[in-house]
Formats: sequence, C-alpha cells, structure tokens
Amino acid sequence: MSLQDLVQGWAARGFADFPGLAIDGSIPLKQELVNQLIAEFLNSPPAASPGRPGIPEPLRPVLLQMIKKLEVRATEGVITVHLELRS
Repeated sequence: MSLQDLVQGWAARGFADFPGLAIDGSIPLKQELVNQLIAEFLNSPPAASPGRPGIPEPLRPVLLQMIKKLEVRATEGVITVHLELRS
C-alpha cells in the first residue's frame, strides 16, 4: 500500500483515525515556485488525469472542510502560505 493510498483512505473517513487533528504551519515559497504552481493550475484539467497528479475528487470536499484559516503573505522574493487544518 502506498502513502497516497493511506492518505486517501484517511481522508475518505474524514480523518476519523486522528481525533482532534490540528495542523498549523507555514510554508515559505519562492516566487518561481508560485509562478510554476499558478501556470500548472491554469493549464490543468479540473480533475487529475493520468500522468498529472492532483487531489482526487472524493478528497476535495473533506480537505476543504478541514481548512479553518488560509493566509498568503508576500515579502521580497518569498511568498508564505499559512494554513490551519482541523478535523
């Protein structure tokens, strides 16, 4: 079983295997990576297709419900995404 299979199983059960799950973190992203992510998003189909990774459609609602806070901050050359997830 792959890590992706495990995560998909956990998400399909609403992360019930992790009662009280709380994630609070920041991810600093360089401008080049953000530009690459935006370009990929604009050029990608709505759902993941073979050879193009993405969040499988059944997981999207579960993950969206878990997002309690999402902030994007920009400083010179670095964009920081701060996110809080709760189950």
